[in-house]
Amino acid sequence: MKFVIGAVVILLYSITEVQAQWSPTGFIDSVGINATTTIGSKVFVAGGSPGSQPVPLVSKRRTAEDGTDEISSIIDGRSAGATSEAMEPLGTGVYLSTDSGATWQSAGLKDTVVVALASVGKDLFAATRFGGVLRSTDDGADWDTTGIGLVYYMASFAVDTSSNGGVIIYAARDNELFESSDTGSTWTKVGDGLPGTGGVVTALAASGPILFAATSTEPIGSFNGLYKSTDYGAHWSVIDTIPTGQSIAIVGDDIYVATDGGFYLSTDGGTTWSMEDVKIGFNSIKVIRNNILAGTSDGIYRSIDYGLTWTQVGLNDSTGSDVGMLSLTPGLIFAAYGNHCLGDLPQLFLGPGSKVTLAPISELTSVDEPVPTVPDGYALFQNYPNPFNPTTEIEYRIAKFEHVTLKVYNILGQEVAILVNGVKGPGDYTVKFDGAGLASGVYFYRLRAEGYSTLKKMILLK
Repeated sequence: MKFVIGAVVILLYSITEVQAQWSPTGFIDSVGINATTTIGSKVFVAGGSPGSQPVPLVSKRRTAEDGTDEISSIIDGRSAGATSEAMEPLGTGVYLSTDSGATWQSAGLKDTVVVALASVGKDLFAATRFGGVLRSTDDGADWDTTGIGLVYYMASFAVDTSSNGGVIIYAARDNELFESSDTGSTWTKVGDGLPGTGGVVTALAASGPILFAATSTEPIGSFNGLYKSTDYGAHWSVIDTIPTGQSIAIVGDDIYVATDGGFYLSTDGGTTWSMEDVKIGFNSIKVIRNNILAGTSDGIYRSIDYGLTWTQVGLNDSTGSDVGMLSLTPGLIFAAYGNHCLGDLPQLFLGPGSKVTLAPISELTSVDEPVPTVPDGYALFQNYPNPFNPTTEIEYRIAKFEHVTLKVYNILGQEVAILVNGVKGPGDYTVKFDGAGLASGVYFYRLRAEGYSTLKKMILLK
């Protein structure tokens, strides 16, 4: 594992807790929770036990062409050995709340174990055991099969909205990857899957051509890996073997990975990483502006300095319950927590006794806490040498932890290089610019940070 030199993240837990007001919802506590997602103010929760798996019974539009003929040992639409009496108490299917969690109703698939959810616009996607990927356009009233059929483990979705203004949905089946650019109507297999994993994708994230995937195999701990693709998933490279990744977020060049062994951060697109070996598992992360919210094995934590320090913001109790998944609606954050079933992958299967609770986002992200600063604030210095041929160095100064960009433009205002695009802490930095592929002339370089922007001129003279 490569560590960021001079800026290793140290996880320090604050003694004073932020007093966020968490409120229980009316979710049925006899239902195990496998996944959550939201569409506007609507909240969806997928339930089901990781034990005996029933076969999905969907709308009448389901056809034999979707691969159902591949399922063997089926008795009355259920897996062999599973009786109606045995399955009903498990609370399988999808549940929906339209009133901020006060009441819940079935959103279909009551005889189906759903292991992952995703939403794109008004479309809801469910990854199911043995039934592949299903889609609903009416909040679960009807479900249709898609082009991804029979599967044992369907672990992860990723939705990318940064590709040429369109939307690409990725779905991981075992260690294979599929993509759809028409909201799930058709799917295309991408490449040959992740090389050498022999297991399943446990977390997936995408931003343009950049994809990150975490993998694991059973038994737990036999192999764990983090992979990166720079060509929309066609080819993958191994970054390192790390604890099982549960959640990945991409913000520019900043990559956040929640693992059962701690929190990992890269500020250079995955080249170098920093983490601290703490006695706590990170199950899920959400990034809201400069706030990182994490569901962990000890409640919910928040960091406002990109992982340097962490503050507990609720849901820690004496029962040892894990906070499994976080989802957001306008103004509210929902958290699913309960007993973490470590014996089943790829998702966090929270058994009976799990709960769904909520809190206002403003109470978790607006608390005024000190942020590390440097006395001299921001600065962008003249490059040296200037004129240059073909390389020069640019020095800049940042006042606090925040997202920073440093870009180079030609005389027409066209962007020709991105030198920095990621989170930087307070301090002075130097970056090299190579103009070997550019024509002689005047160029400009601009530094942008939160509330700060400045521009300087340089001359390439060949």
